Amino acid sequence: MEKNFKNKDRSEKLRKMVPISEDEINDLNKLLEGVDNAIELMSTLVQPFDQEIDVSKMSSTVDGENHD
Repeated sequence: MEKNFKNKDRSEKLRKMVPISEDEINDLNKLLEGVDNAIELMSTLVQPFDQEIDVSKMSSTVDGENHD
C-alpha cells in the first residue's frame, strides 16, 4: 500500500513539473518501483560497521594506489 501512495505522490509532482501522459507516468512509476526494490535489496547486503571507517587509509584509485 505504501508504494501506491508513493506512486500517487510522484504522479502529482510530475504533472506539476512537466507535461506528461498517463502512460508515461505508469512507465516511470514501474521504473521507480524497480529502483526502490533494488535499493531495498542492496541495503540488506550492506553490513553495518561497529565503528567509523578511516577513509584516509583507503585507496584513492581503483588500482589500490593511495595518492595523498
